[in-house]
Amino acid sequence: MYDLTPDTKQLNTLKLLEQQRIKALEDRNAIRYVRLCDELGINEEDIEAPDLYQQGLVDVVHEEELSAKLERQLSALETQLSSLKKSGSKRKKAIDFLKAVDDYGVNVYGSFAADADSKRELLLEHFPGRFGAGKKQDLDRYEDTQVGAMFRNIVSGYEERYSK
Repeated sequence: MYDLTPDTKQLNTLKLLEQQRIKALEDRNAIRYVRLCDELGINEEDIEAPDLYQQGLVDVVHEEELSAKLERQLSALETQLSSLKKSGSKRKKAIDFLKAVDDYGVNVYGSFAADADSKRELLLEHFPGRFGAGKKQDLDRYEDTQVGAMFRNIVSGYEERYSK
């Protein structure tokens, strides 16, 4: 047979919750009153302040709706922040690339084949995931003029987007 009598710790917890419930009732704190009544398992017909309890239910629903709305807004802001971080990262990458092009003194708008080795080096250094060996546009597969054309397209695109 099971012993269903509550232990001292449980009794103390119940007494504390009951004291808090009475305090919420006295203070007319509707939300706290509802939550404590529910936690203590008090039936609606046994509640001494049905008006406060009903107001608490309305307030709890309103609080939950407001909380859900705030969660959606927070999620939207986090998405925007992530997008801004990515955008800032892309901008930094572009500016770093343009600065390196300038530092190397690469002839961007002359002959496509001019400075082909420097162009290859810069593309591999700044875009290894795209131009590296075995990647989407492995530079070993392209002639100097083709590398120069790709290089010019990237530089002019970055200048157009990020030099404003």
